[in-house]
Amino acid sequence: MPKKFKTIAFDIGGVLLSEVELGPKFDDRHMEINIDPKMLEIIKFLAEDARYKIIIISKAFPKTSKKFREILHMNGLDIVFDSVIFCEKIEEKAEIAKVMKVNVMIDDRQAVLDLFPEEIKTILFKQEEIGDLLANISA
Repeated sequence: MPKKFKTIAFDIGGVLLSEVELGPKFDDRHMEINIDPKMLEIIKFLAEDARYKIIIISKAFPKTSKKFREILHMNGLDIVFDSVIFCEKIEEKAEIAKVMKVNVMIDDRQAVLDLFPEEIKTILFKQEEIGDLLANISA
């Protein structure tokens, strides 16, 4: 019988990268941006656990998605995520999550999470609650 795993999807802007880092200077300094060490720890923990498949579902146009991929590479995460999927409309995130059989979606915008069907657990990410993220994923 195949192993059953839980698919966890992360947004990039506002979750992996803070809104401050995505500000007006993002285009000029994206290669200087580091992902929060606590978030790196959480992602690496999930990646090492065979019970989890971790993916990214994020809204980004081609120019920005290229920069996001460079940031993932610079932080050693390009080989950690099982899939990295970008879409151009936030409404597409829920459809992608269904196709990818996502169990948990983590996003910083409630309006995005409201588009998800009930069978996908949603977590509204807040930087100040990062310490509780693993527990919320597992619950």
